Amino acid sequence: MLKNHIIFRAGLFSAAALGVFASSAAFGTSFFTEWLGILAGVLTMGAAIPCHLLGKKQKFLYFLSFLFNSVGCGFSASAYYTTEKINADLGELFAAALILAVFLFASSMLYCFTTEAFTAACVTLCVLDALIAAFAVYGWMTDGDAFFSFLFFSSLIALFYIFAMRKAAKEYDTCEIARTVSLHSFGIFILITVIVLALISEGEIFDGFDSSDFKDVKKKNKGKAITGAVIAAEALDTAADIAEESRRKRKAKKSGAKNPQEEKNQTRE
Repeated sequence: MLKNHIIFRAGLFSAAALGVFASSAAFGTSFFTEWLGILAGVLTMGAAIPCHLLGKKQKFLYFLSFLFNSVGCGFSASAYYTTEKINADLGELFAAALILAVFLFASSMLYCFTTEAFTAACVTLCVLDALIAAFAVYGWMTDGDAFFSFLFFSSLIALFYIFAMRKAAKEYDTCEIARTVSLHSFGIFILITVIVLALISEGEIFDGFDSSDFKDVKKKNKGKAITGAVIAAEALDTAADIAEESRRKRKAKKSGAKNPQEEKNQTRE
């Protein structure tokens, strides 16, 4: 029963993170302009650092760290919508976040009823989350609206908390679980912020980065840590492509262009 209680709490906090993420993103789109959302997100994340470091003495500080990072993620995501002039109302953002919140809550129930096959449960949940992300990317590139892009961001957040709940299923120390959730929230903030930077700069901010630079290092390290960096680089390239495609389609809708392919060719020229 103790294990189920801990997992349930981890799942509840994970789902709550998406609600905070949606609320802060909606706030950012209303009150911030363009890159100001990134700055606000970094400052909010900075407030989370001392909370996390002092969490060993006062466990509730881990919760504050988790809360600050969730707000920071929303602020950073808002920079994409304000820069690209995308109308992102609170209803759309909450609808996208709710889908993943329900998914995370259901995931916690799966972990509760799993006795030992935690890895199999984690893999299953990751595959389902990947399918949601793929659906979001397809909708994002097709329509380019706020719902699908926020669904994609939420699926990334869900992925982190799936692993956090896996650890909760194997640990019985609530303080350690709180520390893990707090630590994961920093990773989520960094990932969301980096992807937003790639989107609003169309990948130009990472032009000096070449994943082939890691080739020799990957051989020495047997591909453990560096492979993740290469995958991240490919993800950023994909994000930039998505941004370019959605921007082109929005322009086509506004101008009433009859031939989007022709407009795309003109943009390249």
